[in-house]
Amino acid sequence: MLTQSFGITRIDASKSMMVFAFGTAAGALIIGYFSDRIVHSKRALALNCIVRAILFASLAPSFFGASWHIYGDILLFILGFAGGGVVPQLLQVMRIVYRAEAIGTGSSLNATVGGLITAIFQPLFGKLISSYGDNMAGQSSHTYPVQAYSMLVIILALFALVGLFGVCMLGSYGKNDSTSNLSKTL
Repeated sequence: MLTQSFGITRIDASKSMMVFAFGTAAGALIIGYFSDRIVHSKRALALNCIVRAILFASLAPSFFGASWHIYGDILLFILGFAGGGVVPQLLQVMRIVYRAEAIGTGSSLNATVGGLITAIFQPLFGKLISSYGDNMAGQSSHTYPVQAYSMLVIILALFALVGLFGVCMLGSYGKNDSTSNLSKTL
């Protein structure tokens, strides 16, 4: 989609995805380190959700025009960096919400819900985006117009905001709050 939406070569698109992967690795290490030292873990995770939503929306072709080579890789690195920090931040929040004896169960519930949401919505998004594509002479590959790519990044931005909703739903539990409902149930 990058090649069609921004008119870049496949090699440049591959480099952009590599930049995203490096950003993810760097974010996991650096944000993970600071996650252990941040007092307000939920606020930091909520901020990360907002930053990722803004960055996803910023990847829309109408934002860039023809300047992908200047800004695209920078935004993808920052998006990868923020995304890489989600798991360490989420684990810190899980420590706050669930008792130590139930952290495995609580974390697995969160992972299961995330996996189910992905399993349900990914095929729907694929079908929706494919409805924009043109099958090229009976080949299995599709070309996608800019509108399909724009729709995809807006959907990803909305899903980042769903993460914000999830953080807000956790309530205001303290690190040693043994009276929390979630902690008692698990």
